[in-house]
Amino acid sequence: MSNLISFANSTGDFLKSVWTTHGACLFTFCKSDLPFTPKGNQLILELVRQHVWIDLAHSNEAEIFGLVRLFLRDQNPLPLLVTHTQLREYFPVERGLGQFESNYIRDHDGIVGLLPSQYMMPLAMNKAENEKCVSGLDVFKSTLVRAIEVLGSASRVALGSDVNAPLDGLSPGCGGNSEL
Repeated sequence: MSNLISFANSTGDFLKSVWTTHGACLFTFCKSDLPFTPKGNQLILELVRQHVWIDLAHSNEAEIFGLVRLFLRDQNPLPLLVTHTQLREYFPVERGLGQFESNYIRDHDGIVGLLPSQYMMPLAMNKAENEKCVSGLDVFKSTLVRAIEVLGSASRVALGSDVNAPLDGLSPGCGGNSEL
C-alpha cells in the first residue's frame, strides 16, 4: 500500500523497485514485480479453468497483468473483480485501481467495490479540505460518481467489502451529525 508498508512487508522487493526506478518511485509508489509463485499459478489456472471469479483486491500489477493475459486466451474472458479498493487518482498506490485494470473492467464487465474510508481516498479528501463543510461521505460519493464515469456503468461499481479492516471511516457532516 504505502511505501512504508511496502518496505515493511517485502523489503527486498521494495528496494529492488527503488533501485530500478532510480528512486523515482519514492515520490509516487514503488511497485512489486513479483508474479504469482509456481503453486499460485497452478491454483490460478485451475480456478480459471473452472470459471471461478478471483478477487484481485490485494494483487500487485504483475499478478494482474499475468491474470489478464490468461483471461484473454479464452473466447469469453472472465471479468475482473476487485472487492475493496479506490481509483488510483484518489489512492495513489499500487493497490489503487489503475488505468489498465479500469479499461479491462469496463471492456469485460467487471466489478469494483469502493471502500468507504478516508484512508483509501487521501487525494480526494485533501482536495475537499478547501471547501466549506464537506463531509467524508460527500467526498466518497464524488469518488463513486467518478468511478462510474471511468468504468462506464453504475453496474460496475459497488460498495466495497472488508469494512471490518482497521481503517478509519468517513468524517461526520456539518453540525456534528454522523453520516456513517
